[in-house]
Amino acid sequence: FDLICFCFNTLSMQQQELGNNSSSKECGDVELEDLSARETLTGSTKDDGVDVKQEDMSQPHHHLWRTLCAIAGAAMMLVAGTLYMFSVYGPRIKELLGLSQTQLGLVGAMGSVGSYTGVFMGIFFDRFGGRASALIAGALLATGYSGVYLVLSFFANNDNDQTTTTTLSLSTMPTSYLVALIGAAMFCIGQGSHATYTASLMTNVKNFDPVHRGKVVGILVSIFGLSGALFSQVYKWFFAQDGHVAEFLLTMAVILISVDWMSSFFLNVVGPAPKSNIKHQPPQPQPSQLLTDGSAASNDLIADNAQLSLAPDNVEQHQHDDDDEYDQEESSTVNSGNTQTLDLLEEKAKPPDSDSTASLPVADEGFVLKQAAFWYLFVVLFVGTGTGLMFFTHVGSQVNSLGGDAADRIVIVIILSLFNAGGRITMGTASDLLQKKIPRIYFGLCSLFIMAGTSLALAFASSVTWVTLLTPFMSFAYGGLFAVVPILCSFTFGLAKFGQNWGWMSIAPALGSVVFGFMLSSIYDLHATVVTDGNQEEHRCSGPICFQATYFICAAINLGTASGAGLLVHKNNHLSSRFLL
Repeated sequence: FDLICFCFNTLSMQQQELGNNSSSKECGDVELEDLSARETLTGSTKDDGVDVKQEDMSQPHHHLWRTLCAIAGAAMMLVAGTLYMFSVYGPRIKELLGLSQTQLGLVGAMGSVGSYTGVFMGIFFDRFGGRASALIAGALLATGYSGVYLVLSFFANNDNDQTTTTTLSLSTMPTSYLVALIGAAMFCIGQGSHATYTASLMTNVKNFDPVHRGKVVGILVSIFGLSGALFSQVYKWFFAQDGHVAEFLLTMAVILISVDWMSSFFLNVVGPAPKSNIKHQPPQPQPSQLLTDGSAASNDLIADNAQLSLAPDNVEQHQHDDDDEYDQEESSTVNSGNTQTLDLLEEKAKPPDSDSTASLPVADEGFVLKQAAFWYLFVVLFVGTGTGLMFFTHVGSQVNSLGGDAADRIVIVIILSLFNAGGRITMGTASDLLQKKIPRIYFGLCSLFIMAGTSLALAFASSVTWVTLLTPFMSFAYGGLFAVVPILCSFTFGLAKFGQNWGWMSIAPALGSVVFGFMLSSIYDLHATVVTDGNQEEHRCSGPICFQATYFICAAINLGTASGAGLLVHKNNHLSSRFLL
């Protein structure tokens, strides 16, 4: 259903562009397009690693390839967000391998680190394009999920798993080694997810005008957020009842590599819809046709100059009758008047205010690590995504501590995915529609305020129902933050090196997931006790006390960051010029 909605929105935007183009053509507007501005906004017209050249493509083929690319990108997004369902099967891995909460948190954090340390994947995308990135992404995802499958198949304690045959004992491999192996596999999954996300998003962003960029980003990243809900249902229907975690992970490896590799054939940078393939020549100026809607002074000026150009005999007679001084004055007047006339014609021929390049800030494409705007966004993203990823990774353990089971975890992950997607598409679209009234950066800061309030409420959660009711707010805020920051990054630093710039920016979520996740796990283990169940030992903590201190700290950090960042961007002239647009 979401794919159908995405295709419908894509076709609607194309129809809107075609309507605007035909209207412009009927009015006989002169096409004065700045190629350097176009390259700044959409990246170079020559994209490495792709075979389709937009300058050689007819308009029907252009729309066909752009639609196919959008559908392929949506399919890739649908398999790129599988890390969000770690809390569904994570507690089961903890049981099978006898891990502590800190060790489980480290495994989950490695997936987030891999997903958000994407600078090398970003450089790879900038150099080789979306097609090669999709092929690498599929291989990384398959390697990661297959690696976790092998570890569980050989080393898991399967007293409660009737379907997996263990060939090695847990005593033959220290727990720390198992954590390292699974952590490395999760890192590969994260890298593959980031490569899939970048290839899908950036290829499609370059195919649409900046005026539609927020909607495109919002729709694509919303599908990314739905990934966890889709595969949670697959796990529930086919694998959860018998505890087939290893088999589920192997199935994931096959599905993900298949989707990425098949979609790679349709990833082509064809650019936004061409306004016109014909360069219209401006008509010869006539007195009755010049700026009829302009001011009286402008029309008089143009009419006077038109009379001079249409009555050369009169001008020649004046030249014979008058002296040289008069000749020089008239020549100066004619040249000055004609220059002003051309200036007015060019001003009239410019596109209307609705043109996508008219109101955009000038992007600074210098090295991002030297820019204050980069570190401002970095801190905001670090706090917001750190809190959200901590919640997503450990909400399954919180459900267990409050007496919930696997069914409760699956329900929460589905809700989490749906509202994560809703936040992305809502914030992305709203930031487009309201950009003249509300700067985009304030949408990101609003997400931090929502996270602060939700964290404070989660600190007092005493039942699974309470956690379930609060999950939509945390998920919506997290999704909204991730819809706004990429748009800000593209406008602020340009698209020429967006893959690399977003790779550097993505270090913020990686660090945030590690720092906030380690804080939660450490506090959890302080209150946990070791419970022996047969030959298996498990670290368990029961009640709200396990997570209460963590959420108090998160509420304070998010509130302080949102307040300080809002004051800073309001008071600092440099940041205001970069973000308050």
